[in-house]
Amino acid sequence: MHDKHIQSYYKTLKEQGRAHKEALVIIARKLLRMMFHAAQTGEHYDPNRAFAVGKA
Repeated sequence: MHDKHIQSYYKTLKEQGRAHKEALVIIARKLLRMMFHAAQTGEHYDPNRAFAVGKA
């Protein structure tokens, strides 16, 4: 929760009516998918692409 992109995404989820635990699980799943993709393709983490505004 120290990353500004993740904080912003968390706030967006909360504004959509998600519970605290539900929002954390959504973020954890998203981070896991990003790590798997990075491991498979060798791409670097790009928070602007991963947490782009308008994506959920």
